[in-house]
Amino acid sequence: MKSKTQSKARELFLKDKPTEIAIAVKRKPSLNARKISETTDTTYSHAVRVLNKMEKLDLLNSKRKGRSKKYSLTEKGDKLSEGLIETFGISPKESELERNLE
Repeated sequence: MKSKTQSKARELFLKDKPTEIAIAVKRKPSLNARKISETTDTTYSHAVRVLNKMEKLDLLNSKRKGRSKKYSLTEKGDKLSEGLIETFGISPKESELERNLE
């Protein structure tokens, strides 16, 4: 039987943008929501909603720096994003996200 957390995580990561957001934060820790939304080609409000859900699932930490929040993965989030990269065969050179992060 699935736990409530597993169900929410499954629902969240079976969508493209949350997966892209998790990988973007893994590849470049300390991004803010605006840069994450630009990198993943999603709206700012959608990125913030996904980031908040990920934080509630203990996949992300946020640290306020001035008026901005910087995001980084927790150990649990890091393992998940590694699994997503392996599962979907995303390599740093092939990823559109990697180009957008530069």
